[in-house]
Amino acid sequence: MYTPPFKITKSTDKLIDQIDNLIKTYEFSTFGDKKVLLRINNRIKSINSTCAIEANSLSLAETRDIINGIPVIGNKREILEIKNANKAYQMAEKLDPFLENNLLKIHKVLMDNLTDRNGKYRLSFEGVFAGEKCIFMAPPADQVPRLMKDLFSWLNSVKNRLSPLIYACVFHYEFVFIHPFTDGNGRTARLRNTLLLANYSPSFLYLPIENQIKLHQVEYYRAINSSNIKGESTVFLNFMLKMILNTLETTLNEKSKDFNKKSLLRLMKVMPYNKEMSAKEIKQALGITSLYGLKNGYLDQAIELGYVKPVYPDKITSPNQKYKRVVTLENIKI
Repeated sequence: MYTPPFKITKSTDKLIDQIDNLIKTYEFSTFGDKKVLLRINNRIKSINSTCAIEANSLSLAETRDIINGIPVIGNKREILEIKNANKAYQMAEKLDPFLENNLLKIHKVLMDNLTDRNGKYRLSFEGVFAGEKCIFMAPPADQVPRLMKDLFSWLNSVKNRLSPLIYACVFHYEFVFIHPFTDGNGRTARLRNTLLLANYSPSFLYLPIENQIKLHQVEYYRAINSSNIKGESTVFLNFMLKMILNTLETTLNEKSKDFNKKSLLRLMKVMPYNKEMSAKEIKQALGITSLYGLKNGYLDQAIELGYVKPVYPDKITSPNQKYKRVVTLENIKI
């Protein structure tokens, strides 16, 4: 059986210890009904970032609108990439990441109508080029099925012996090296990485590691290239552990308001779709008198989710400010 070459160094052990200490704090602060906003916002960051790494130019706000079913003017392919990624992330949580067939299912959704071989391994040569110079040549296409079968055999053989932090990152590298698809390899690898890490902690389903990779995109490709040259994935393994640690540290430092589902749904029902309403009108519809209560108990979370938008975003505190619900009730998924 093929065994991917890598070393567990002192740096590897140190990074794992640091991640282990932080993940316990993150789990405590993330799971619970009041932290829905944090989980939703992190998922949107993941989707936006993984597409942005592949040169998708849509902003975080535009990504949120697409996911919320709000029409966005832009490149049709880029919009479809976001829609597909959203479907794939939702679907992937229910799939066993140790089954090769489920990898194909994820790719099929991610690349739906973006390639004619979505959900199927490539049949042609693939390489990475700098201008006309090939700087990386992927294994021949006729070797891909065997290599992927060997990779999954290894993964299943170590899942009860190695930390998910290790086998997820090693799998990520080996997958990228095999480059099994014509297109969509990076997006598939990053989502698969998340699913495998969820075996270490379900918190990883809501940690936007993709955002850190986007911020360190040059180093990401450099780590892949360095591992290619060395013929083993230690450099990439330690790089990814740093990205996981960075994500935990960044997320724990972010402040997210508590979420109240009952208040949100009540607000959505009293605000007609796409109709402008003043704060006074919304208060009257809700039967409350406090502007502070309206802002902190209702409007802030609806605005953060992208369900309600201020009519004058550049004059947020204007006494003439109005608000409108921009998402249909059918697209409100909490």
